[in-house]
Amino acid sequence: MKGILRIDRINVFYGDVQILWDVSLAVEKKEIVTVLGPNGSGKSTLLRTIVNLILPKKTGRSDGGIFYQGNRIDGLSPEETVRLGISIVPEGTRVFQEMNVLDNLRMGSYAKKAKEVREKTLKEVYALFPRLQERRFQKAKTLSGGERKMLTLGMALMSKPDLLLLDEPSLGLQPNFVTRMFQTIQEINQRGVAILLVEQNVHYALEISHRAYVLENGRMTLEGTGEELLNHQDIKKAYLAL
Repeated sequence: MKGILRIDRINVFYGDVQILWDVSLAVEKKEIVTVLGPNGSGKSTLLRTIVNLILPKKTGRSDGGIFYQGNRIDGLSPEETVRLGISIVPEGTRVFQEMNVLDNLRMGSYAKKAKEVREKTLKEVYALFPRLQERRFQKAKTLSGGERKMLTLGMALMSKPDLLLLDEPSLGLQPNFVTRMFQTIQEINQRGVAILLVEQNVHYALEISHRAYVLENGRMTLEGTGEELLNHQDIKKAYLAL
């Protein structure tokens, strides 16, 4: 499987401690792919490695690495990764607190290709998140937690990504916001953006996913379609309490 993103047997360390062991996965164009796993299994590390915030350790095998649109990208700067079309929404809400919503969104479109279509993209973001348009002149620090989560996602979309990495997008949201968040993820995907999702809300995530992987203790242990994993006995026991 080639895909828009291909990860081939990467190994990642924090100092002398190995976090990821020979991890491989692929995301096809226009897919939603979810990575499940318990806390501490290496899911966030995997996303940070894809955007080169962490570098995988060389193993001596020439075919290993991270490939985007067929080109090897591990070793690029995070800024170069964004310019290629990959954007990450990290866990939590990382916004510029003293800036208003509109200026936060504009900060997301610093790459040349994104800046050229900034106003068009801004309208698309407002269509997804009408609340952000209503609050566009408010400082980010005055927003609710759910609104800040919308803003963080909106900033990522302003970079015009072809691949969006989402780290626990429903974390800390009220139930009504959780439902809306997953609907929004589907809407973004239907607009042609491939999505790699890390999420603790297993049922919601698998329901919208084309495929999924399970990462445990830094190793991939299971993969299949979203439906297959939703009905897998091990997943039901470990994550769905069934």
